[in-house]
Parts: sequence; C-alpha cells; structure tokens
Amino acid sequence: MAQEKDLLRLLFVGDFYSNDIEKVSFSSELEREINASNIVFCNFEAPIKIDNIATQKVGPSLAQSVKAPDFLEKKGFNVIGLANNHVADFGQEGILRTMESFQHSLLLGVGTFEQAYSLKKVKIGENTIGFLAFCHYEFGILDNRDDNKTLGSAWINHPCVDSLIEESKKTVDLLILVAHAGVEDIDLPLPEWRERYKSFIHLGVDAVIGMHPHVPQGWELINGKPIFYSLGNFYFDMHSDIPMWNRGLGVVLEYKNNTIVNISILNLLNDHGVIRVDKCPEINEYVKSLSERISNGSYMSSLNNLVLDLWDNVYEKYLFIGTNGLTLKYGLNFFLKRLYGALFRKKGMPLFLLNIFRCESHRWLIQRALDLKSKMR
Repeated sequence: MAQEKDLLRLLFVGDFYSNDIEKVSFSSELEREINASNIVFCNFEAPIKIDNIATQKVGPSLAQSVKAPDFLEKKGFNVIGLANNHVADFGQEGILRTMESFQHSLLLGVGTFEQAYSLKKVKIGENTIGFLAFCHYEFGILDNRDDNKTLGSAWINHPCVDSLIEESKKTVDLLILVAHAGVEDIDLPLPEWRERYKSFIHLGVDAVIGMHPHVPQGWELINGKPIFYSLGNFYFDMHSDIPMWNRGLGVVLEYKNNTIVNISILNLLNDHGVIRVDKCPEINEYVKSLSERISNGSYMSSLNNLVLDLWDNVYEKYLFIGTNGLTLKYGLNFFLKRLYGALFRKKGMPLFLLNIFRCESHRWLIQRALDLKSKMR
C-alpha cells in the first residue's frame, strides 16, 4: 500500500486483552493497513501476568500474557494506551512490569503523576505529533499531584487537564487525546461525555479517540476535527453475550500539512482469534447508523431509553447490593443473597458504592436515570 509523500497516516484500534497470545493472529489485509501507517495505537487493557495478589477493587481483575507486549510491537504497534480501569489490577508491580515489557513503544497516560500527565511526542519528518491519554475515575487513578511515587493512570477530569492540553498544543503540530471512559456495553455516548470531549477540541485537541464501552459508538466532527466516542474491542479474550463484543473500529486519520485530509473506518472482527477487516454491507450500514443516531433528533430519546433500561436492570440492583438492601423485585435468589449480606455483612459494601458514585460514567447515568424517574407519573 503506497503512501503519498508528506502524508501522515495514524491508525487507532480499541481495547486489547489476551491471556493466551498464541491464539491471536491478524489477517493479511489488517497487516497491510498497519504497515502503511506511521502511528499504530491500541489500548492495552490490563497488566501482564505476575505472581502478585490482585488489588482490592470492584469488578474483575485482569492480567495479560507476558508475551502480549512483544507480540503487539512485532505487529507494528508503536503507541500504547495504559490509562484504563484495569492497569492497576495487580498493584504497583503489575504496572511497572507492564511498562518495562514494552521495549519500543510510546506509553501513554501511565506511571507516576508526572509521567502519566505528561505530553508524549513523536517526530515524523517535519511534523511533531503529541499524545495525551486519560481515564475516567476508577481504581488506579492518580489524583494527588504531590504524590510522585505511586504508579497509576491519568484522570480525565483532574483540574490540571485543561491547562495541560492548552500548553501541550503550543509545542506540537498535531495533538491527539485518547479517552478511556463511558458506560460499558451501550452504543450511544452520554451527553456529559459528548460535552467533555467537545471541550477538548475547543482547548486545542485535533482528534479525540474514545474507548472503554467495549462496543462501537458513533463519531462526529467538531470544527472539522473528529471525536470517536468508542472504538469497541480490538481483541478481548473474554466471553460476552453482547452482540458487538467481538467487533470494533479501526480508525485511520490522514494528515497533510497538519490538516486532516481523510478519515476512513475499518470494521474489525475477532473471528475466533483472527482479527480481520469485515466488509459485510450490513456491518457498514450499522456503523454508519451509529453516527447518524448521534446527530439526528432521536439521540436523546434513544439515550434516555438506554439509561432507564440500565437503571431497571443493573444500577438499581447495584444500590441494593452496596447497601445490603432487601427487595423481592429481582426474584427470590437475589433477595436471599441480600438477606445473607444484611445478616453477616452488616457494614454493607462501601467499596462497591464508592466506585459507582466516584466514577463519572456511573454517577452521571444514575443521576440521569433518577431525574427521568422523578418526572414519571
């Protein structure tokens, strides 16, 4: 695949997690796309496997094959995102060992406070491309600028972020921001994240690349600059019944003279371990519809329906779990589990509650759901 002179080609894919790297391979077409790109990025969703005990947290603790970093670098990946909600699953040692395992890549959004919140640059010809990466508030986030010893990832809403973006833009030709945030498993972004990502563009960011929801979401242009709300999974070695779990977007951004000249989308499929480009017309139409749903008049009604469904089937349960509340609404088995908690775990589950209220994505969804419920008769 020939590349035009002075054309910068940046390829972004979503979340990567593999506990058995021997099962993963790329199609020849995907490898050609990678080889034709100056920058190739993915989010490395979890630390490599070590012998440490998992960190106390809410949700699964994930660890990847120790061979995964070398595999990705040999495939051509040269910029790696580590600002995510699993990077600290195996503590400080897990973060450190993972960082050390990447030999040739630019690592984004991870390390000490100073490292995690620092601009990373790549010089390609006469062009300097800058990268920043942030995560919504989950376990492993660094929020204390006076602590420059603890390892973790950068928080997307830390008070320093806006000024960091403005200062960063002064020293680079292009500034790319990677955002790991949003509600999992839904195909529309929350309005609060849309506004936050738009603010990044207004501060000087040239493209926002989002991930974490594990399924593709739409994208839009703000002042001619793209915001992709979720690329979905690139490869995620975990079973899920979510229909789009094994599908993701590959985003190719092409720049000339620091101006974006082309945006193309690769519909990627994890086909039993082989990651390939899927040109199925139905998938093309589905992905196209994701962006149309953001821009047309049905966005808010569709989003509110999703929010109410999540409240009724997920988040209200979370509050009962966290407080050891009792209800028969979700069946006898759920009631008996909560009764056991009330009798033998009298303090409830404060860590569980902390996570759903501290993390912006959970908190904003709960607030929106309760607001909608309060207006119903």
